[in-house]
Amino acid sequence: MGNIVFGGCSYTWGQSLWYHGNFPNDNHPKDGFFYGDMICPECKEYMIKNRFATQVAEYFDKEPKVKALNGGSNMEILRFCEESVDINTELIIIQTTHLLRDKGFSINQQIESFENFVLKMEAKNIPVRFIHWMFTDMDYEEYELIKNDNWFGSYFKENNFYSKIIRDRTIFLDGDFNFWKWTELGAAMKYYNKIKYSEIEKRTIVGYFGHPKGAEHRDSHFSIYGHNIVAESIINYIKENGLLK
Repeated sequence: MGNIVFGGCSYTWGQSLWYHGNFPNDNHPKDGFFYGDMICPECKEYMIKNRFATQVAEYFDKEPKVKALNGGSNMEILRFCEESVDINTELIIIQTTHLLRDKGFSINQQIESFENFVLKMEAKNIPVRFIHWMFTDMDYEEYELIKNDNWFGSYFKENNFYSKIIRDRTIFLDGDFNFWKWTELGAAMKYYNKIKYSEIEKRTIVGYFGHPKGAEHRDSHFSIYGHNIVAESIINYIKENGLLK
């Protein structure tokens, strides 16, 4: 059986997706963080079965290859992809994460590493495609939404790089280049009209379930609804572009 390699951070791994299973022995805190020893076996099984990587792979009758552990920087994501490719790999999907997570590599180094990996894989006839949480290749409208944010604004203002290789191989998710407009609900509220926003917010755990009392942080990871939309967007792209037999 052929396989699809899915590189990504907690959004690809499926953080918090198991909340939809409502398992009685689920004692994992609902704060968006990862506590590996507190994820019940049923929770993990539910997560693996329902995350977008599994949905996409099963649709095309392929094996999904996803990093066993949650999270990671872009360079860790890239290393996983490099180590996971084998003779049965037919496609690689990379979900890029925040470019400041890896202090050991500049943004230019990360982008160049992705570009070199794409060219290396394509020389072996293995296509590489991207989806993005908050890649720096933004348009003016996107930047205007977050320019005053202490974290996002300064990050994008100083580091708005452009990569034709990456942009040309990016899968737009429900029309969006970056899915941070889904996960950062403050920006989503500004970007979408009220009708669209009411649908967008359900794509995250906090938007679907609400913010639990006493939780310090809100959980912006994909809900099952969000995973379904990501899977649908990737499946349609693969079909329209004939990437898999």
